[in-house]
Amino acid sequence: MQQIIFSFDTEDFVTPESDDALKAIARILRRRGIRASFALVGDKARALWTRHRKDVIDEVRWHDIQYHANTHMMWPVTTLELSRMKWDEGVDFVMQTERHGIEDVAEVFDQRPRAYIRCGGNWDPRELYGMHLLGIEAHVPSRATLPAGIPDAVGAGLSCVLPAWYVNVLNYGYNFPIERYFRPEFPLARLRADFTALRQALTGKPIPIVVYAHPCTFVTSKFYDLHNQRRRGVFPTKEKWRPAPLLPPYEARRRLAVLDELARWVTSQRDLKIITHSEFIDAHREKSRWLPLHAVVALARTVLTDDLHWCQVGRGYLSPAEVFGALSLALVAWRREGTLPKRLPVRRLIGPPESARALSRAFPVPAVVVADACAQVEREIDLQHRMPAAVTVRGQRVPPASFLTAMAKAVLQVSARGGGNVTVGPRAPFPRCQAELFAEVKVGSSELPQDFKPGTITTYTHLQTWTMRPATPQRG
Repeated sequence: MQQIIFSFDTEDFVTPESDDALKAIARILRRRGIRASFALVGDKARALWTRHRKDVIDEVRWHDIQYHANTHMMWPVTTLELSRMKWDEGVDFVMQTERHGIEDVAEVFDQRPRAYIRCGGNWDPRELYGMHLLGIEAHVPSRATLPAGIPDAVGAGLSCVLPAWYVNVLNYGYNFPIERYFRPEFPLARLRADFTALRQALTGKPIPIVVYAHPCTFVTSKFYDLHNQRRRGVFPTKEKWRPAPLLPPYEARRRLAVLDELARWVTSQRDLKIITHSEFIDAHREKSRWLPLHAVVALARTVLTDDLHWCQVGRGYLSPAEVFGALSLALVAWRREGTLPKRLPVRRLIGPPESARALSRAFPVPAVVVADACAQVEREIDLQHRMPAAVTVRGQRVPPASFLTAMAKAVLQVSARGGGNVTVGPRAPFPRCQAELFAEVKVGSSELPQDFKPGTITTYTHLQTWTMRPATPQRG
């Protein structure tokens, strides 16, 4: 059965009439029996509270509450700041700037958000990981249309097609915007036809239809941030923002009628299941996982025979970072106990925090030396729950991909009770998905200057491809 999510990015805190639009939308959907997801900006939640709009809060609280950044990423401009920062500095920055927004949304609506709905074209893995550390479980970027063929992967910059894990956050995308149907050239008949075409394209794929809009666009003729923007990337201070221009009342009513008709039509389709972002997250939540020895040995063989990529184990997948951690733990146990463990836990590691220089030549070392070097890996995992940027072996700094290959050779040698050396040599630095999905990292939105350069964002996006793996439903 095809799943559908109604999702609303809720951010306009300066136009009081947008509060009434939000209330009307929430009421229309509730009367149709639809529990939608509303992603609140921290500024909007605080504005509703200070304007004493308990009537709006109570109406929206019946629905699913999610998160859309503290200040819509404008004070400060998060992506601009991150482009100049290193990994740990950037993660700390995100946690400091977003913590209060999450807490305020949770307090006002009595629900703690679990999904972060990305703001515009802003993108950074430190943003996702920082929010993950604050309890956010999913990242939902917007995507106006699906690409031809609907590839079985994730698109550049994680405008997701198939659900996937990246930096331990579940990623899937918006795919059915409804604001275009506010225009006369897109009548309701076109809306139903386009919706039906998308359903057919997604048949048999574990991808929800995510219908989305912004409550403010039901009553304003211009988006509130564009209305207050003097030039791209330059905004007045928050207290100087002015309400957006309003639509005529009859046009606002017509737009609400479009939503009501869509809701009526969708609820009449018996083979559609309406869910929330929280329910989709619940269906993909993974339990703790253990690997038997034969699976660890099979992973080692895969490392040596295939491109560096995620690996399927049973009904699920392991990221390259998780494979790295499993082989390291196996060798440390062998060095300590004299035998490989019968089973070991999967650890959801993230990728390395910095790039490492590639090896210029190969060199041989005994398997026991590789196992001893895994102690460095385990220290990084214990302290930071991540892969190291490099591992020192016989005085040489070995990048992660090369060390993963050496660990795989050592595990196979130990499992076969063999002896001799293993070779530590050059290898492509990133998993296959770096070239397939992230060759071009696109970052851009109205709050960024026209000449914005991604800077460190590209570097860290590529480094975190070590964490990439498909997401599979765990239940219903």
